[in-house]
Amino acid sequence: MKILNRYLLKEVAISFLLALGLIILVLLLNDIFYLTDIFISKKIPLGIVLRVLFLLLPSILALAIPLAFLAGLLGGLTHLNADREIEALRLLGISPQQVLKPLLGLAMILCLVTMSFTFWLAPRANYKWLQTMVESVLTRTNFQVIPGQFNESFPANVIYIDSQDSQGKWHDIFLYRKEEENGVQVVTAREGEMWPAPDLKAAWLRLADGYSFRFDLSQPETIGFNQFKRQEQLVDLKNLFPSVSLEKKYREKSLKELLADWRKIKMDRNKNRGELLAIQVELNKRVSIPAACLVFVFLGLGLGWRRWPGGRAGGYGVSLIILVIYYTLLVFGQSQAEAGRLAPLVGLWLPDFLALVAGCLTYLSACREVQIGFCPGIKSLSPLPKKPVRIFTASSSRRPKRSSRRALGLGFHDRYILSKFITLYICLFLALVLVLVVFNFLTRWEMARENRQPIYLLLSFVWHKLPEFTIQAIQLAALLAPILCLNFLYRRNEIQAMITSGVSFWRLAAPVLGVAILIIPISFFLQDRLVVRGNLEAEKIWSQLADRPVRAFTFQNRYWIKNDDLPGFVHYELSSAEMNSLQRLLVFQTENDSSFRLRRVIFSQMAKISENSLHLENGWERDVKSENFHFYKFDALELNWPETQRQFVKEWKEPSLMTWKELDQYSRDLEQSGSPALNFRLEARLRVAWPFSVFVLCLLGVALAGLSQKKIFVFPLGLALGGGYLFWQTVATFRSLGHAGILNPGIAAWSPIVIFSLVGFYLFFRVKT
Repeated sequence: MKILNRYLLKEVAISFLLALGLIILVLLLNDIFYLTDIFISKKIPLGIVLRVLFLLLPSILALAIPLAFLAGLLGGLTHLNADREIEALRLLGISPQQVLKPLLGLAMILCLVTMSFTFWLAPRANYKWLQTMVESVLTRTNFQVIPGQFNESFPANVIYIDSQDSQGKWHDIFLYRKEEENGVQVVTAREGEMWPAPDLKAAWLRLADGYSFRFDLSQPETIGFNQFKRQEQLVDLKNLFPSVSLEKKYREKSLKELLADWRKIKMDRNKNRGELLAIQVELNKRVSIPAACLVFVFLGLGLGWRRWPGGRAGGYGVSLIILVIYYTLLVFGQSQAEAGRLAPLVGLWLPDFLALVAGCLTYLSACREVQIGFCPGIKSLSPLPKKPVRIFTASSSRRPKRSSRRALGLGFHDRYILSKFITLYICLFLALVLVLVVFNFLTRWEMARENRQPIYLLLSFVWHKLPEFTIQAIQLAALLAPILCLNFLYRRNEIQAMITSGVSFWRLAAPVLGVAILIIPISFFLQDRLVVRGNLEAEKIWSQLADRPVRAFTFQNRYWIKNDDLPGFVHYELSSAEMNSLQRLLVFQTENDSSFRLRRVIFSQMAKISENSLHLENGWERDVKSENFHFYKFDALELNWPETQRQFVKEWKEPSLMTWKELDQYSRDLEQSGSPALNFRLEARLRVAWPFSVFVLCLLGVALAGLSQKKIFVFPLGLALGGGYLFWQTVATFRSLGHAGILNPGIAAWSPIVIFSLVGFYLFFRVKT
């Protein structure tokens, strides 16, 4: 029995580790894109990045270990069933009771490991993660000012520079500073630079060869003027840092701290029932999740003792359904317990109790089958197949009839591989869509419940997000389906038979890659049209679910515009697209040469927008070019400006809500007016490049399947998941480099596709054939 126990534990351990890696990958991908943007934009050192990612693992492992254990049990036992080994154990008289002992021992070990995570390691790591993010990540400031764009990130300052040399020195600078309620300072300079102070809470702004003007908008008769050769100003940056509390929450407290809080609240006469419930929920959750390992032993053994179609993959499919149900019940029970509708003991232990009942029933059923001598697989042990197998080779005298598919160049092997691949691809695609839909529904259901929103509103949100889930499932299925399909054919020696008949592996993989190529335009259409429309509707529904007002404005408030027809800069505080008007308008007209030397300043309380002009009302105008600084007030003034309507009244959309053509046109308009357009240009390039990732992932899957050949599918599947994770991480990294302005948008969008395509083709042509 020792040999049998070691063999069973080995099969379960392989499936457990594979499922654990997949679950960690899925949970980590939720945060990786967001964190990558922060790390690159703030130029975080690699050591801090690795520390932040490492501190996320304990909380992920606390949830992932029990779920992966059930998937490992079902995956390992169904793999034994597919190889007829469970039937052999039945014939030898080995019952589920004898198999239960080593599995129960493994479950107890994993239960203790998970409990160590939930009680001590995860809370400690959560608090360390919060400290690291606040002290080392969120408090870092990026001083980068992009030429040709208005930079408004510095408190009470707006900086515009025309160019920047290789040493980082600025040229032709326009600086606007709001000093008081109506006080304004405008500085123009030929050269300048910014240096951070040692404490990083301020920065020194050094300007050279410029002019400084001070205005009081409520008393325009007065003006301050200064011409300087060199000037230094200290810019306060304290407001740039977010105020995040480092006080420990319940999920960041150890077991000892939670018990101390619980006793303190119990002794308090004016105790807060909500806090007491929250502590009880947290305590029960930290015990119920590890206990799931012990509960899943009976359920996994009872279900795994039976034969499921699809072998290990079939076992993973059954475990996926069970895990979705378990996680749904866990979220439901926790929310009901926090709301006081269920006792914490009932709400948090309900999923374990139901899983235990179902496990006992399936386990007893499996034991009863062995006791009455029921062996349904005995007849299937015959070494001879029930039906003759016909093998078609290139030299066979009996050839299939000509058909329209032969005209398309599809031979017998093409049709056979396509049928297997497409069937598996569709099954994986539907399963992944189901997982994404359920996961997003459950993660948002609690917010909808807290805000007392109807359930149909949440279902409508998920429905409109379905195109986005479809895109994600298309890509992940393109990675997994080729490797599972070809590995299955390798293990049945069918690919070897086709290669022996004169067809190379490269030719056998051609129909699979052809399907991936056909999916590219479909993926682009879904992303550029359906995802955009779905996101637009989902954004409206999400505003209702989050109990916040639906965004009423649909026009961009840019507040700052650079215009070459004046030439100069325009600033306004409020705009009304419905009334076609601007409020508190400031116009800074500069000289016609390349410098930003001011020559005239205009202020207006109200400005009406027409097609090619601005009608200014109730304002003043001052000439600042001459030494006399001529000043006069006006009741009305006409300011000619070509295409005024088009520049001021511009519809605003988020990049994710615009099509590829709209993104391209919108980015050009923004660049002409001096507004940041980098995100829009990058999104336009990504919109074209991203669909090609379907082919890249499929190519990686095919190459890894060819290199691993007859090895157990866990090995190539693990390689594929690792390669896919590396690809998505590379995409996130290059995307963040593009957002930070370090890389050109085209290079940032296409570099991961080109790099991994070259790697994929290299591995593909390394396959022996």
